[in-house]
Parts: sequence; structure tokens; C-alpha cells
Amino acid sequence: MKQFQKIILVLLSTSLFGCTEVVEFNVGTQNPIIVVDGEINTLAMAHRVELTYSTDVFNDEAAPPVKGANVTIQDDRYTHVLTEIEPGIYETLDTVRGYESQDYKLSIEKDGNFYSAQETLNPVADIDCAFLIPGDTSSLFLGDEYLILMSAQEPKGLGDYYLWNYYEDGILISDTVTEKWYGDDEFIDGSDFVGVLVVLIDTEKVDPYNKTMMLEMKSISEGYYDYLYGLQLETFRGSPFDGPPANPPSNMSEGAIGFFRATDVSRKDMCVVLDINTFVTTCDPGCQETALEFIEQ
Repeated sequence: MKQFQKIILVLLSTSLFGCTEVVEFNVGTQNPIIVVDGEINTLAMAHRVELTYSTDVFNDEAAPPVKGANVTIQDDRYTHVLTEIEPGIYETLDTVRGYESQDYKLSIEKDGNFYSAQETLNPVADIDCAFLIPGDTSSLFLGDEYLILMSAQEPKGLGDYYLWNYYEDGILISDTVTEKWYGDDEFIDGSDFVGVLVVLIDTEKVDPYNKTMMLEMKSISEGYYDYLYGLQLETFRGSPFDGPPANPPSNMSEGAIGFFRATDVSRKDMCVVLDINTFVTTCDPGCQETALEFIEQ
């Protein structure tokens, strides 16, 4: 009988803008495999790489951390040496930032074994306007959700991929994969799009009328998009006629799994609209007009 390892996966919907979900995914292994979750982005901050070992499917304990590894992130000018701040969690200095169109290489050495991944940091469009409205202002929704919509000038040329997060008073609320949304530019390529729905939020999750809401948009690579999509396919397994599970695509070398990503970041405080007559936050005139047009539809 095959042994299986447990890793955290991300479930993505098949729509243009999909939500994500945490599931457990099992792939055959006899020896623990290093699982990588790492990112560098264009914000000046401590960028994090988390390393764990895979565990048996019947083990309900947290995945053991990979301690004492040597971890670096390198571009064509600098090599950033990461410090292990907690067991299995490695960070750069908080002054480090990524740059658009730059290639980044993650290198890991553990017990004489070497692993690496490389990503190009693609640019993201600036968010011109972001607004939040109750779902019951639109005939398309039931009212037990908030809608986050945005406007931006999408760069011309197919092949751009995006991920969205949302914050409440500066705290990341979409901190689990069930609350993350992603999409590509297939239907918006090169357009100055206005009022595009990018996120749905359960009304019990946030308090937008008493706190400041912020939308974050990240560029992601096609490889990371495919990685997430591969996880989705495995999530819908469960039929007795399904074949054995398979690894989702990964950009890690030498048998490690997971993903190292490089992202550009755009952020915008949201204009919060209760109804056609009530704006909770002060909004740019253009954003206010866009929000009202959407509510009136």
C-alpha cells in the first residue's frame, strides 16, 4: 500500500474570478519531502519563505518545520540571505523589495541537498477605484454578501494573471485560501475596465461600515496560476473511480513541492456604499459615480 503525504492545497473556482479553499491533498511518498511556500513582492518588507516536511495522511499533527536550512533569494544584483525567525520560517530584512520585470531565484540548502525555483516579477495595473456595496443592491445576488468591484487600465497583451486580497483596518482578512480570489485577463485584455467584480465576502466576515477597507491586487505568474488550478482539479476528486492523486505543478527543483512566487502589488482604500444615498467613506468623485451607476443597474 502506498504511503501518502499531506500538503495544503488551494481550491479555485472555474469562473473568471475564482475563490479559493483549503483542502488536504495526498501524494505517494515514503520519505518526507520539503514543502515550500515563499514570496517576494514590490513592497519594502520582510519577505517570507516557509519550509515544512510532508507528513503521512494519517498524521493529524502540524507538518514539522524544516529547521536549520540555508535560504537565499537572488536577483542579478543582490543575494538576500534569509534568517530563520521561527522554526521553519525564514525572512529577509524588512528593507528588501522586489522590482518589476526582474528575475528572482530562491535557493535552499538542507543537509547537503539543494533546491531552487525561479520566477519573473510581472507588473500589475494600478487600481484606479475600488468600492464595496451590499449584495442586495444588485438583482444578481441574495444580499448575504458584500461585493468588491474595481476599475483599472489593464495592460495590453494576453497572459496577465492576478490575485486579490482584502484588508480591514490594515489587517489581512482574506488570510485563508477560502477568501482569496484570482483571475486572468482573457476578457479584459488591454481595456480600461470599470466596475469589475473581483471579490465576494460573507457579510459576517467584515464590518465595512465601521472600519477602513482596502483592496490589494497582485500580479502572479502563469506557473502559479496553473499550480492553483492543478490543486483545484485534485480538490474535486472523491469518486471511487478516480485514479491515484497526482502532484500539482510546482516550480521547485529536485523533488521539493510547493511554489515560490514573485509579485507586484497595487493597493487602494475602498469606497464603501450602503445604498444610493449613503456613502460610509469619503470617495473620489469618479469612484463615487461608478459605484452609483452599478447600484442603479
